[in-house]
Amino acid sequence: MKVIYAILFFSILLVFFSLVLAKLSINQGTKIILDFNFAIIEIFGLITTLFLGSYLLYNEINKKTILLVLSKVKSRASFVLGKYLWFAGLLLFMYVFLTLAFIGVCLIQGMVFEFAYIQVLILSYLKILVVLAFIMFFSSFMSPFLGLVCSLLIYLIAHSTPFMLYYVIGSKTIPEWGIAHQVMKIVYYTFPNFHDLSMKEFLFSPHLSAYTDFHFILSTVGGGLAYVALLLSFSVILFTKKEF
Repeated sequence: MKVIYAILFFSILLVFFSLVLAKLSINQGTKIILDFNFAIIEIFGLITTLFLGSYLLYNEINKKTILLVLSKVKSRASFVLGKYLWFAGLLLFMYVFLTLAFIGVCLIQGMVFEFAYIQVLILSYLKILVVLAFIMFFSSFMSPFLGLVCSLLIYLIAHSTPFMLYYVIGSKTIPEWGIAHQVMKIVYYTFPNFHDLSMKEFLFSPHLSAYTDFHFILSTVGGGLAYVALLLSFSVILFTKKEF
């Protein structure tokens, strides 16, 4: 828990540091505060997930306490799901705490804290939940370090697939039925699309009205939760077959 407290402390410092950045800017104070705080909250959520979430299952197995724990739970599935939900609750606490600090910054700056900001943070939290699901999946058959690296790469790729697909489709030098074109399509539809979960880009765009309720529920929230459910199912299957 000391690590969590340290992360919260430094993240809160950076949240309030955005006030300093706003003072140094010229006519861009509001945008800087919003962009900086959205980024800080998600980055610290990602750091917490990568460096602590990767050891959720490993510590129990490495310390040989897994057998004692499994003897007290109904099934291995409930153990895996319990670990996931416990850490998801911890991340939710962090997000709520940092959001309150963010609201404090808005009040000090004289800004109105809009409902759209809550939507941005909800989608950011959902992205981190998807990363946590990947961490749990990788932890069921590989070391914490490799799981951390793979999950980080997926996080980066999931933000980049729409841009890469747009480049491949828009490039006249790559044939439509070529290997690169087809591989990019497979990657685009296989990896989660974190670009759609980054609502802050729509927030600073005049096309915010295009972000409809249907798109919000089905394409973003529904898609993210589907990835979480699928990855947790695979994690449970692999962990159930694991011998200790």
